[in-house]
Amino acid sequence: MKKLAIIFILLIFVFQIRAQVLPVRLMFQEQDQWCWSGVSACILDYYCHTTTQCEIAEYTRTVEVFGDISFGNTPCCTNPVSCNNWNYSWGGPGSIQDILIHFGNINNTGVSSALTKTQVETEIANNRLFVIRWGWDSGGGHFVVGHGINGDMLFYMNPWYGEGLLMGTYTWVCSGGGHTWTHTNTIDTTPPYSTPPTPLITLNGITLHSNATIGNQWYNESGIINGAVNQDYQPIISGNYFVKVSNSSCESDTSNHISVTISGIENPLMNSVKVYPNPFNDQITIENPNHLIIKCKIYNIMGKLILQSNFEGDGVLYTPELTNGIYFISISDGKSESFRKMIKQ
Repeated sequence: MKKLAIIFILLIFVFQIRAQVLPVRLMFQEQDQWCWSGVSACILDYYCHTTTQCEIAEYTRTVEVFGDISFGNTPCCTNPVSCNNWNYSWGGPGSIQDILIHFGNINNTGVSSALTKTQVETEIANNRLFVIRWGWDSGGGHFVVGHGINGDMLFYMNPWYGEGLLMGTYTWVCSGGGHTWTHTNTIDTTPPYSTPPTPLITLNGITLHSNATIGNQWYNESGIINGAVNQDYQPIISGNYFVKVSNSSCESDTSNHISVTISGIENPLMNSVKVYPNPFNDQITIENPNHLIIKCKIYNIMGKLILQSNFEGDGVLYTPELTNGIYFISISDGKSESFRKMIKQ
């Protein structure tokens, strides 16, 4: 399958239109004839069935009965080059149609034509990808995955080396650059699960916020933050934060990263404030000899605010309702804030 000569295509990196562009992952074909395996892996991944390209090729090798192609006698994951061959959209075992059914129970229908622009809009609105087969003017063909539309621009994933997530005008995708859209695989019914859109996070004051309402899991550079699964997260240590969103079967790509710095103590008198005992039981004593006006907040390990109180002088935070575990107490005079790790036992 020869490389596409690009006439008019723009890389998708300037914007994302989540309502109209489904968030597929880039899959480069692992052999020069494996565009069919690359697009199959892409669609399976989007619908939460992760499968390697060599596993897909090996399935085809063991079941296909087409008379004009051959995948040899060596397992494809042992020697992928020996299985480097082209394949059909549909028409028999081991075709793209059969691969999607076999690995993901994704029923699909072969159409011997391009989709109309209206049909593309309907498929995307229903969260359904589709396979585009391009026939080269010089002979042969190539498969790409349609995954979005915005106005006249159609978004597609091209598995050929160096291509990737691209878009072109609907007219050009149908016929341009030496190709013609000849066949399509459409998904019959929307599968129950698909990759969630990549979330976007923002920092509002000292609180991180995800635009995904459910399924959030927060991370920092140390890894997963256990229990931090709400839409908002209050960082309690400086670091680089991001979030992923998951449903019952698969996980989104990583969100943008935001670096958070927890302010140190600027008022030297804040050094005189003591918090004890640690570990604590049913109360925490705040010793404030300089009678600063301070606000004390207790957060659990998930960053959720549990308890807060203001003091001008010494005070006590009563904590009998807190369960045993790790907490963080924030001491702030309105200009600076410090965090201290506390353990209840």
